[in-house]
Amino acid sequence: FMAFALEQNGAFERLAPRLRFGLAKALMQTERDNRLRMDQFKTICLLFAQENIPVIPLKGIDLSLRIYRDMPFREMVDLDVLIREKDLDRASKFLLGDGFALKKFFTKNRWHDALRFGSDKPLETHLIGRASFEKKGLDLDLHWRPRHRIGGHDIDADLDSLWTRSVPCPELGENVTRLSWEDSTGYVAHHAVELHDPRLIQLLDLALLMNTTDAKIRQELTRCFLNLPTQAGKKIDALISGVQTL
Repeated sequence: FMAFALEQNGAFERLAPRLRFGLAKALMQTERDNRLRMDQFKTICLLFAQENIPVIPLKGIDLSLRIYRDMPFREMVDLDVLIREKDLDRASKFLLGDGFALKKFFTKNRWHDALRFGSDKPLETHLIGRASFEKKGLDLDLHWRPRHRIGGHDIDADLDSLWTRSVPCPELGENVTRLSWEDSTGYVAHHAVELHDPRLIQLLDLALLMNTTDAKIRQELTRCFLNLPTQAGKKIDALISGVQTL
């Protein structure tokens, strides 16, 4: 992003050659990685299509098309996909059959890990509403019941409304839909405020979404946040206000 901003403002050529080379190399590498992630996502969507399972891309893939088309180097570490909970059993079975394996994140508390990630525990009982699969360096986060922990409260997404408002995205696949603008902005805001220490990229995601949306969508977001528990609503309002100020 620094290389892009400097080039857009005519300052890139004024940098020392060593700096220009390092920035340009990083930019090209990230763009190459992103194209690989996009191809991997389309391949995975074909697997879901064969099972007649609709999917919604979250975060990286969605934002790459929505706000980063002219800046194709927004880093994507993994792929986030939302499916309906009723499709979870079929989806997990064909992913495991295609060579994916469940990924485990271990903490210092091995008993906590055993409760969260027991191999004999059905996925639909996982409290976090998602599971991570991996295959040869590719990480796929499968979401079916998005939940964010904010201000001491578990905030669940309104899945019926989210799926109803989603729109077809044929360039990614026949079974792919994308979140509405307000749902995408709301999801990014919830994800950023949930983190103890959000990264700059997550704030930039939110800023670009907010700059692109119109007043009607911002009003809808504000209305949704008013329905949250008081402490959670205050935290999100502080994040939105801070990003607007910056």
